[in-house]
Amino acid sequence: MIDVTRLLPNIVRANPELAVKMAWARAAGDGLRRNTHPFSFAGKTLTVSVADALWQKQLQSMSAELVFRMNNLLGRGTVVRRRFDCRRRFAREILARRQ
Repeated sequence: MIDVTRLLPNIVRANPELAVKMAWARAAGDGLRRNTHPFSFAGKTLTVSVADALWQKQLQSMSAELVFRMNNLLGRGTVVRRRFDCRRRFAREILARRQ
């Protein structure tokens, strides 16, 4: 079986947003994935929806490590900035996935 993460550097060239969202799923792991959603990727900035302000604060403290993990999968410098957003319109999607 092929490990799709090995293909991510090639996918970045064709569809950067898809590749970054796939890398987020791998870098974040099961625990973070349940409370987050990679919302968008533009201009080397990844915006991640989070369930609430507590998760936002937690992820901000982990952001350098998460970006490091993602760039190891995608190629150096793919993701430079990250934003964790807990505004209601994004958080609703996460909460709905939990149910």
